[in-house]
Amino acid sequence: MPLQGIVQFHPFWPLGREQEIAWEDMGKPVWELVYRNVFVLKGVGCDGESEQSSQTAVGFTMGSTSRMITEFCLDLYKKINRTAEGQNIVFSPMSISASLGLILLGARNNTAAQIEKVLHASNAARKSLESELEGADPENKSELNQERESSLSPCNTDGDLNHEAFHALLLQLQNLDKDYVLSLANNLFIQQGFELNQKYLMCSKDLYGAALETMDFQRALEASRLKINDWVESETQGKIKELFAPGVIDSHAVLVLVNAIYFKASWEHKFEGKNTVQRDFKLNQNESKPVQMMHQKGTFKYGYIEELGTQVLELPYAQKLLSMIILLPGDGSTSGLEQTESTMTYENLMLWFSSEHMFDTIVEVYLPQFKLEGTFNLNEVLKAMGMTDIFNESKADLSALSSGKSLVLSNIVHKAYVEVNEEGTTAAAATGATIVRRSLPLIEVFMADHPFLFFIRHNPTNTILFFDNTDFRMGSISAANAEFCFDVFNELKVQHTNENILYSPLSIIAALAMVYMGARGNTEYQMEKALHFDNIAGLGGSIQTKCGKSVNIHILFKELLSDITASKANYSLHIANRLYAEKSSPVLPIYLKCVKKLYRAGLETVNFKTASDQARQLINSWVEKQTEGQIKDLLVPSSIDQDTTMVLVNAIYFKGMWKTAFNSEDTREMPFSMTKQESKPVQMMCLNDTFNMATLPAEKMRILELPYASGELSMLVLLPDEVSGLERIEKTISFEKLTEWTNPNTMDKRRVKVYLPRMKIEEKYNLTSVLMAMGMTDLFSRSANLTGISSAESLKISQAMHGAFMELSEEGTEMAGSTGMIEDIKHSPELEEFRADHPFLFLINHNPTNTIVYFGRYWSP
Repeated sequence: MPLQGIVQFHPFWPLGREQEIAWEDMGKPVWELVYRNVFVLKGVGCDGESEQSSQTAVGFTMGSTSRMITEFCLDLYKKINRTAEGQNIVFSPMSISASLGLILLGARNNTAAQIEKVLHASNAARKSLESELEGADPENKSELNQERESSLSPCNTDGDLNHEAFHALLLQLQNLDKDYVLSLANNLFIQQGFELNQKYLMCSKDLYGAALETMDFQRALEASRLKINDWVESETQGKIKELFAPGVIDSHAVLVLVNAIYFKASWEHKFEGKNTVQRDFKLNQNESKPVQMMHQKGTFKYGYIEELGTQVLELPYAQKLLSMIILLPGDGSTSGLEQTESTMTYENLMLWFSSEHMFDTIVEVYLPQFKLEGTFNLNEVLKAMGMTDIFNESKADLSALSSGKSLVLSNIVHKAYVEVNEEGTTAAAATGATIVRRSLPLIEVFMADHPFLFFIRHNPTNTILFFDNTDFRMGSISAANAEFCFDVFNELKVQHTNENILYSPLSIIAALAMVYMGARGNTEYQMEKALHFDNIAGLGGSIQTKCGKSVNIHILFKELLSDITASKANYSLHIANRLYAEKSSPVLPIYLKCVKKLYRAGLETVNFKTASDQARQLINSWVEKQTEGQIKDLLVPSSIDQDTTMVLVNAIYFKGMWKTAFNSEDTREMPFSMTKQESKPVQMMCLNDTFNMATLPAEKMRILELPYASGELSMLVLLPDEVSGLERIEKTISFEKLTEWTNPNTMDKRRVKVYLPRMKIEEKYNLTSVLMAMGMTDLFSRSANLTGISSAESLKISQAMHGAFMELSEEGTEMAGSTGMIEDIKHSPELEEFRADHPFLFLINHNPTNTIVYFGRYWSP
């Protein structure tokens, strides 16, 4: 699990800052978590040396350090949970605490006191001191206090946080057994000529292992950025590449602090892959989604909180130095999880997880494989927790870090990624709850098929390293994409009555996201609404960056597109996005860097004014090449003229192989009925096999899932029972309805005889009127504000063109069986017929992310 903390210090100028959290290729790790803390600090003028804190120095033990981290963890979770309802939450309290500790080394006076209070340093120190002095003779208490103070290093002369105890904890975590990989590294990259206080340098090196390296951000910014990225990549064993995207560090940076942590571990008792099966995960009483559920039976530490009806299970990693501890409410209702969350305190956790209340028990464990991600801007969260001065230009006191410039904290962002699989991990009274050992049954069943909480704990020090709540909600990007999909369909079906429709909502929304990156003001607001980006929680949308306001949206798009369009032997999927701008409109270099890095796309300048037809042919040639020659002449001659200023081009090409091939010998010419009176001949493919299917009597419709060979993509066919029944489905279909119709509780495996037309569909659309009808009016008018792309005031999108091509044939990676076998099956009373011989809707879904790649209507051959 790579974890990063990033701190940037800046002299204060009235300009925006930006940061990006790159989302790297995680592969298939054993158990992996990725955390990233981004701290941006700016100078606010020049002050003299600050007065030293007059607080008494009180240290505390490593045990109180773990208490501090736990209490900070719970406070942070409760604050984040208030604004992230319905979202997965995953973060590393250890990572954030360590980064704040490094900042605290340079803080003084009320700024330091507020950080210590948020970290619970004062409370932990007091509890530790009370514990040490308990039972001591009165005359010895003063002597014990003096001994503690005299033993502290110069780095601990101020405040309550014992950095040495934190240092000891970090050392212990770095010296785990050979079955673990846990490496921590800190580095300070400083601008030439900028001086840090020698005491800060000494303490940051001695206590946090932070090395110092000189950079020239002012004259060699790109070389400095690449060097920092190389260091991070090396420290995280290649897991984190391009930590800083172009434009994230600017020439005003004076100090960049980077913290990199990598962790990988295996279970003490591994789950067998052969026992992993698909099961439903209940999001609530009415909604569920499929997960790959791992299973094993063994002896584990197990407890039961009777008042909450909550099970507690400890799953140890190799050598039992670290454990995952899961709190599983007794039912799938949200109230069960909320009740457990509301009672979580340090004292309760210690009670629930203690050896006196968890017993060796034979347990049938069912735990989902999962990948979770979370991104949080912690500015408002930490302010609400009491850390206000450090964000205030007139109050921030970081004078112990540098006496030459006063600094202020600008932004804190934390990002986390978790993956769990069979091998392991590469990463209601409160106090009165009673834990009981239940005598029956002899074998407990721990079925984690509804939302739960989990912690990763370092057992020797009782320190919580990572914390997560898990409810497996549909990804926010996927939800926005689905909402956008049906908005587009509602407009296209009006313009294309009784016609085939084919488009890719994913490729269109990704192309528009490129424009959204450079939109500002009302143009940006309209796009945010129409693209449903305003409903995406926890993506740091309030931070203005040079790559747009919501840089993490673009990062998630980058990763999603990279995954879906990665080279696969079993299907070809190519998405081509490009902006073409009039060459007289100057394009901002930072925008070019951002779209190239995040979308692997570009902006090309052409001569629309005096050579519009040559520009049109150039664009068409590029689209044809990107779609392997399948989409020709996307732009017709009349679509481009001398008044064109910018054209957004988006095209997608797909050809897949079925998991189970249709036998071409069974393909026959059959009639396809557009209406009860009109039909056309079509080549109808035929296949008998087992598929997921849903019968929806209320909707007078059936839904069939046809998987592609990779298993990552599936076609869903929505077939009305009657020839004239499509209009009814089109009126009711929505993101919510589709989720309801394709719920695993609705779809089940059946033996089905499938009739599906052989199809080759190519469609081209000018989406300008569609997008304007959806609320994006400014983008195509003189009111457009695209100043994030170009300083030219007249810049607007003249045309938004989309082309889509898809081919369906018999090809697959497996044959269903011989003709004789088909004859045997078709007489089975369990065999159902799915005959798509009249108009239907269809979509191609990327199953790992639940993302609609294609949506279409097949009306006529």
